[in-house]
Amino acid sequence: MGIPNPIQQWLSAGKKPGRRMPTRATNQGIHYPAPIGGINAKDPAREMDPHDCLYLYNMIPFQYGLRVRSGWHEWCTNLTPNVSTNYGVYDNGSPLKFSLSAPIGGAQIGEWVSNDPLGVRSVPFTARAENGSGDRFFAATKTGIWDCTLSSSSPTQVVTFPTQDAYSGIGTSYAFANAGGAHFLAYTDATNGLYVYSDQSQDWVKAVSTMDCTSLWSSSINGTWNGSQSVTAGQYYYTGNLTGFTIKYTTPSGTTIPVDSSVAYLCTQSGVTGATDTVSGQTGTGITSGTAVFRWIPSIAPWCVAVDSNNNPILNRVDPATFRFVMSWKNRLFFVQGQSQTAYFMPLQQIGGVASPLYFGSRFRYGGNLVGLWDWTVDGGAGIQSYLVAISKGGDVVVYQGTDPSSTSTFAIMGTWWVGDIPPGRNVCTDFGGDLFILSRVGCLPLSKLVAGYMIRDPNIYATEKINNLFNILMTQRGSTYGWSIKIHPADNLLVINVPAIPGTTRLQLVMSLASKGWAEYTNVPMACMDNWHGKFWFGTEDGRVCVNEGYVDAQSLDGTLSAPIDFSLLTSYQDGGVPNKKRLHMVRPLFSTDGNAPTYSAQARFDFDLSDIGAVPIGPISTLGAFDTAVWDSDTWDENPDTTGQFTGTAGMGTAAAIVFRGTADGNVTLLGFDALMDQGGFL
Repeated sequence: MGIPNPIQQWLSAGKKPGRRMPTRATNQGIHYPAPIGGINAKDPAREMDPHDCLYLYNMIPFQYGLRVRSGWHEWCTNLTPNVSTNYGVYDNGSPLKFSLSAPIGGAQIGEWVSNDPLGVRSVPFTARAENGSGDRFFAATKTGIWDCTLSSSSPTQVVTFPTQDAYSGIGTSYAFANAGGAHFLAYTDATNGLYVYSDQSQDWVKAVSTMDCTSLWSSSINGTWNGSQSVTAGQYYYTGNLTGFTIKYTTPSGTTIPVDSSVAYLCTQSGVTGATDTVSGQTGTGITSGTAVFRWIPSIAPWCVAVDSNNNPILNRVDPATFRFVMSWKNRLFFVQGQSQTAYFMPLQQIGGVASPLYFGSRFRYGGNLVGLWDWTVDGGAGIQSYLVAISKGGDVVVYQGTDPSSTSTFAIMGTWWVGDIPPGRNVCTDFGGDLFILSRVGCLPLSKLVAGYMIRDPNIYATEKINNLFNILMTQRGSTYGWSIKIHPADNLLVINVPAIPGTTRLQLVMSLASKGWAEYTNVPMACMDNWHGKFWFGTEDGRVCVNEGYVDAQSLDGTLSAPIDFSLLTSYQDGGVPNKKRLHMVRPLFSTDGNAPTYSAQARFDFDLSDIGAVPIGPISTLGAFDTAVWDSDTWDENPDTTGQFTGTAGMGTAAAIVFRGTADGNVTLLGFDALMDQGGFL
């Protein structure tokens, strides 16, 4: 069979001789989906799923695609009025906000340059009244505790710490109700020990040891009152003589020795106590006895370690000033002592009393101090169970089950595991949906998989499995720096890992969508500490502000006059279509769903594993579309339906594998749905 005659082909097709034969189109349209799988830092660059990406800044896997993250605005400012441009602020000299003009992947402007800031170090602490009207929102700085319940440029400092150093204000807190239904908030930090907020008296007070108080009254079984005594304002007194009757110690010979369970009171007005009107058992402030006035003080009583030859108790002083961590488990408060492998627990539903020890040292085979205790509530196969989890600095995880830690018959070890060294700090665990996420220097690990028998060397058991290489790089650089913490972001359905800054770097957050398990990075969020309150995600900054992570713009000032669009960027995975031939992308069109102004953006092609980003794009106008509940009728513009926007832009370059780099700014609710591209393909060379 000879070579086909083109003319015969044209004739057979009903075409006249002399007409040109149509050429076959070499360009074809392709689609890149929105990479809702998030960052992939483990697979070979040429074999990635098209739903993954090489980097992803300030966009999170969400419904239908990638949504630009929530912005943030100021709630309270000036918590540290002594902040100056030459003491621990951003290196552009501004204590107000990060500069947004630098490259998104490694800003040189807006870097944190101090390891001892005066800013907010713990946020928030909440005290919740029964009807909600007494809710309080507190933040701690190096200098003390501040009431940030109401948005303000001049919040009130309600506690001044006696010791103010590099670790004061770095704390934990826990809300608690006693047997009488009174609500309290217990707070401990790394320097100043235990403070308690009383919802009844609506003030803070530092806890004391009863062994540091002056004895005034007998707390014997018959409750004898020793009144008519002179008392001095500013002095602590307790209602006992270290021979109370609540806790008893039984000697080997069977003799029962009572141990003190007295309560401390602070004299607020000097005078003479009454002969019969005892203050014992009362809480709150303004407690009168004769001409003297007292206030209740949370107090920690000693526990009996042994008895002497006369069967008198030998008591161990427990100082609440050494407490560094607080939590509640099965209606008991637990405290962790600093630089220790010992925890102390209180009597049932009591904010104070005899502190009984719980020793963990023999269980920590990898060593290190006790970092903290956590409540892990899970269905263990026989119904809902609540376990007590202890974690050491060396990475030992000890899980207990039972009810009463003082009873060997009702309290026992469920098992011990190891997760790797724990980074500095105590906010290294968070619970969500029947699981407990543990942050170690190896990765973020769900406790449920650890106790189920999975091997720790199996990378698939880590929540950070997909970004383990990126995570390990950050841990290598910053793993010895304070500031690592982990928390659930309820409004955006995220797991957030806060990564501290070191000189020459910026602070960032690693975030995982709990729906898709995809990871992204947050930048330009100056988050030094974080927590939840009233369903919102709050954070404190190193320059003395409390902020809320919500809305569609960044750095919105307290008065609403200043704000900045949110900068975002991504690089899709490289795709070669299974063919190693040369390819060109001629045009790219991103597809958005937006209910506000279209974002300002730039999209370009990248070839053969080029990881470079796009330079800063022009900042678009702040949206003029009306926002519900804030816009003005007959004045603002309204838009009730989402819009799909996007236009083709030309691109250049050639290679065997192609990806799309995309960067922009947004000031509205923007979701990236994907990319359309026009491509042609050549030969192997």
